[in-house]
Parts: sequence; structure tokens; C-alpha cells
Amino acid sequence: APRRGDVLFDEAHHKAEKVRDRLAALLADADASTAVREAALHALVTLNDPRLVPTLTAVARDANLEATPLLIEVENELARRGSAPDSKKD
Repeated sequence: APRRGDVLFDEAHHKAEKVRDRLAALLADADASTAVREAALHALVTLNDPRLVPTLTAVARDANLEATPLLIEVENELARRGSAPDSKKD
């Protein structure tokens, strides 16, 4: 049987994963406010979360962000990580 400490660690890890999933979802949510999306971005950057690059790539395609500080921040973060958003094709 697993030790109680192992069980607690697994539960905490699972909860942390759910929080990180939610942060990535908020960042990608076109209906979320800019402030919420920025807070989610900063949290995921601070955590150096592996969900960040795929989420940033999706956010960079959000037409509603054209010429906004959030898009600039997203593009800068992608550049720092050696990724570039897919070019927008008509």
C-alpha cells in the first residue's frame, strides 16, 4: 500500500496540474478579459510551464488581439523561447 506522504504528494501534484491547465485555458480564452489573460500569462511564465508555448502559439493567432500590448507580450515570449507563431494565411 502506498505511504500517506506519497498519496498526499500525488494529490497535490494532481491539483497543481489542474490549476496549470486552467491557467492555460484562461490565457487561450478569447472571451476572457485582457487582465485575466495577462495574469495567466505571467503565472505560466513564472512557472515555466510546458503548456506555455502551445498556448502562446494559439493566442498569437487570436485576431482580437491585433496591435494590443498582450499580443506584443505573447510574441516576445514566443521569441524568447525560440518559437514563432504560425504565419496568418488567408
